[in-house]
Amino acid sequence: MINHPIIRWLLGIDADPATQGVVRLGWELPLAGWMWLVGISAAMVLAWLAYTRMTPRLWLRHTLTGLRAAVLLLMLVLVARPVLEFVEENREPDRIVILADRSKSLQLADWKDGRGTLRTRDEQLRSSLDAIQLGERSAEWFGFSGDVAMITPSDLGPADGRTTDLPLAIDRSLRRSGSGPIGGLVVVSDGRSTRPIDARLIRSLTARSVPVYAIALGSRDPLGDASITEVQAPSKAFVNDQVPVVVHVRPLRDAPARLELVNMATGAVIDRAIVPAGDPSTHVLVATTASGESMDLRVRLITDAEDAVPTNNEAAITLGIIDRAIRVLMVEGGPRWEYRYIKNILVREPSMESSIMLLSADRDFAQEGNMAVTRIPTTRGEFDLYDLFIIGDVAGGQFSDTQLEELRRAVTERGAGLLLIGGERSMPMQWMGTPIEDVFPMRLTSSIPRQPESVVIEPTPLAKGLGLLRLGDGDDHWPPELSRDGPAWSRLQWMQRIPFEDLKPTAEVLATAMGSTTEPIGAAVLSMRFGAGHVVYVATDETWRWRNGIGEAYQERFWIQLVRYLSRAGLLSAGRGAQLTVEPTTITVGQAATIRLDVKDELIQRRLPDAVDAVVSRSTQREDTIRLSTDSATKGSLVVGLAGVWQPRQAGEHEVTVTDAALGGALTARVRVVEPDDEFAHPETDHTTLESLCTATGGRLLTEADLPTLATVIPDRSTFTERVERVPIWSSPLALILLVVLCGLEWSIRRVVRLA
Repeated sequence: MINHPIIRWLLGIDADPATQGVVRLGWELPLAGWMWLVGISAAMVLAWLAYTRMTPRLWLRHTLTGLRAAVLLLMLVLVARPVLEFVEENREPDRIVILADRSKSLQLADWKDGRGTLRTRDEQLRSSLDAIQLGERSAEWFGFSGDVAMITPSDLGPADGRTTDLPLAIDRSLRRSGSGPIGGLVVVSDGRSTRPIDARLIRSLTARSVPVYAIALGSRDPLGDASITEVQAPSKAFVNDQVPVVVHVRPLRDAPARLELVNMATGAVIDRAIVPAGDPSTHVLVATTASGESMDLRVRLITDAEDAVPTNNEAAITLGIIDRAIRVLMVEGGPRWEYRYIKNILVREPSMESSIMLLSADRDFAQEGNMAVTRIPTTRGEFDLYDLFIIGDVAGGQFSDTQLEELRRAVTERGAGLLLIGGERSMPMQWMGTPIEDVFPMRLTSSIPRQPESVVIEPTPLAKGLGLLRLGDGDDHWPPELSRDGPAWSRLQWMQRIPFEDLKPTAEVLATAMGSTTEPIGAAVLSMRFGAGHVVYVATDETWRWRNGIGEAYQERFWIQLVRYLSRAGLLSAGRGAQLTVEPTTITVGQAATIRLDVKDELIQRRLPDAVDAVVSRSTQREDTIRLSTDSATKGSLVVGLAGVWQPRQAGEHEVTVTDAALGGALTARVRVVEPDDEFAHPETDHTTLESLCTATGGRLLTEADLPTLATVIPDRSTFTERVERVPIWSSPLALILLVVLCGLEWSIRRVVRLA
């Protein structure tokens, strides 16, 4: 009707409005309701007063009053400036933002599908996303771990994020989603986050009226993760050597497990151990090496219970094999009991070749050992034949200064081991002032008293971590009968009293002496690194007492383990003029590590510059260059050291390489860098955080039944806007016509009744 030409002319509509939709009456100067009431009342009163004394013809008076009121009301309407409003309503649809967790914790398998099969959290996530039906509602998809990235439902990418930052993911996804209404934020996650949900984020979501809905991944009840956290083993060993493999295990809380050491070449299980449930534990497995260049081993952690992360239940190690026997030189003053039994142990051990020198024997005595000698070595070549030197109760004066200097050189430069056994007569009192006095792990005095009471030996955690002093069978590291509450025969009647305050700063205690109290009363077995080699001091010569009623098992294990440990210690540096090391070998991102180059060869020392560059690479890509400068503490010593500090920026396996003409080639060392927040360190889910976040923002946790109808579960928060085009009618021909007609009609009637 409004499109009729006459009506359009009357209303003053010259052209078609741009909007199409509802037509309604509006005002340019809208009046309040009370103003309209006052205006209408005033118009009626004024119209009534104008004709209240008119002719008694009532109908005529009412007609004129009505016309006057109509004119006044029309003028009131025109004052408010009426317009025609052409209204077009626009709908801005909302969108659903979906955040999918892509961190490594989704590799954990603690979700059971409909058939009861254990699946990973990532499989649960993909199954949940496939079940979501959004209908005509639009969605924006983001993947998050330590950062946020756009994804598509068909291409989620791998779940390999090293950290999870849920607050950052929510904030950045809302920023990237642009303006406009958001129907809801759907978080598909296990709830784990390196940062907690704070009040600021809740206020931001509430201010934007964004409710959070969550699909909780994983099991609410924690499913434990049994894992091998670290494996320690020497990189090289002798043939037929018994190598300790120290395994650190984090077991399940309520289920025991089994450790197996497997020869990867044959598949045979070399050693086993039972891992009790509960707290983290350390276990020592023993591998007997065979001939060949190397030996590949694998440590397996086996559990019959459900394990969230089975991928961290194995670790591989490689042993380099030195295809010859361990060569030992033992020098003893007199035929004490300890000498007799240690000598027999060395002679019958097939993996060792020994030279045994008893200084108190007469000339006709046939020195024992399968590498017979008639005198103490004197030349460098003779000393270089041996991997380990055992010195018993011998006075330092039995050696010439040249012999002692060669012994010192063999330990500090070549990495040979040195085992010192305390004695009542000479060891260590008569070694003061000799060229190897500083080799001892404690300060020497002219006399060392004995312990005032009988004692037992108790290994320290350090010994267990090194696989030493492992005398028990199975998982018993130290036999109960050798402990403080054991039988009388296990107590040692003589032991030197070595107070802890007399130890040198770099000395380490492998075993303590325990008397009648629960506190240690001194050191029993000491270890110290000296140059390239290791030194062990044993403060007693009465381990032969352990043979009483038991046989030689405990004593043999005690000494054989020390001999093997000291012999292996020099293999890494044997035959090399320089050694590159990184300490510690496993660090976190941002943690400082020391890169050290130790040079023992005098010729290399003369050629080596004061500083060299160490190149750090990851996946063959150069990452850092660290300047190694001369360590002033090593100037004038037999081993010159260059050191530098490196702080890794990325996780992964790194290789450190030093190349210099003076070294005659490249030296390499490896270091493992891990993230400070390991996603597998705490495999438990955090559904409580997700539930609290949903409740605080007006959302809720979603169930599997909600996913097919997610479009209706999340309320539609689309917004509607009006586009209005106004055409004034207060200045239209219709307004003028009405005013003229009403005024003219009133004037005409007044003229007829002679009032005008």
